[in-house]
Amino acid sequence: MVLSRVLSIDSAPRNAFSFTFARVLPALLELRPGLDLILTYVNPNLGFTGASYLAANWTLFAKEQTHYAYLDGAHITMRELSRRFGGTEYAALCRQLGSRLSLSVQPLSPLLIFAYPTSSRATAAL
Repeated sequence: MVLSRVLSIDSAPRNAFSFTFARVLPALLELRPGLDLILTYVNPNLGFTGASYLAANWTLFAKEQTHYAYLDGAHITMRELSRRFGGTEYAALCRQLGSRLSLSVQPLSPLLIFAYPTSSRATAAL
């Protein structure tokens, strides 16, 4: 399962994420009893470090190279490109969109992928 769209605000208590996650996890496991692993992405290019996940006992699992896409000069997510144009393969999108599509030229830090095992099998594998 992928946990997405976690937001923190400056006025939140320091332990808001770990406190909330600890209370939501039992309900999540009740709804999804076969769940072994939860993943989430952190974008260091936006200033995020994953400190809240580390404090809540998540593990840095992997890093994924990233780039930003632009359609007609405006930022567009890969999810939105897939929704609108049927895929995320850059070469295929270029054939379809031509010069309307471009990628960021500045080097970006890879996305950080954090994992939280929810079963003994996943814990042992990590």
